Amino acid sequence: MATTLTTWRPFSELGELRRRFDHLFEEMESAGRGWSPAVDLIRDEGHLTLKADVPGLTADEVELKVEDGVLTVSGEHSEEHEEKQERYVRRERRRGPRAR
Repeated sequence: MATTLTTWRPFSELGELRRRFDHLFEEMESAGRGWSPAVDLIRDEGHLTLKADVPGLTADEVELKVEDGVLTVSGEHSEEHEEKQERYVRRERRRGPRAR
C-alpha cells in the first residue's frame, strides 16, 4: 500500500480570503461613489473621443461638463410604467441622477 505525504499549510487560504475581502471593499467603495459608466477615451490626430456606456439613458438625458480640466459625465433618468389588470395594478418607477 503506497502512501502519499501531503504538506499541510494552515495559513495558505488566508491569502485568498484577503483577496476576497479586498474585492468586497472595493465594490462597496465604488458603490458609494454612485454610477460609474464604462468609458473609452480615444486620442486621434490631436482630438479626443469619449465613448461611454450609458444604458437606459437617451442622448438628451446625458450631460457633459468640463470644470478645472475635469470632465464629468452625468445624466438623470425618469421612467414610469403602469399595468392594470382585473385584480391588480402594478407600477414601476425608476429615476435618479447618475454622474462620474
